[in-house]
Parts: sequence; structure tokens; C-alpha cells
Amino acid sequence: MRERRLKYENDDDVIDVLREGTRRANAVTEDTLALAKEASGLGFFKRTLTLD
Repeated sequence: MRERRLKYENDDDVIDVLREGTRRANAVTEDTLALAKEASGLGFFKRTLTLD
């Protein structure tokens, strides 16, 4: 696994795909978390997630 990682760690296309996937997953997660908090009555603080 480490050998495969070394092969891809400097590939900008792979890094871009991973970052985009992470961004999309985090957006879905934030929506789900907001729904769960609202349903449980804990939705009184709004969160925002920013990735650099």
C-alpha cells in the first residue's frame, strides 16, 4: 500500500480528485449533521466548514 501511495502522491490529477471527493463528502456530511441536530433539538448553533 505504501508503495502505491508513493506512486501517486505527486500526481496532481489524483490529488485534485481526492480533494474534490473530500469536499463533496464533507458537504453531504454537514447537511446530514444539520438534519440530525435539528431533529434532536440541538440545532441552535449553525456550523460552517471551510477547507483550505
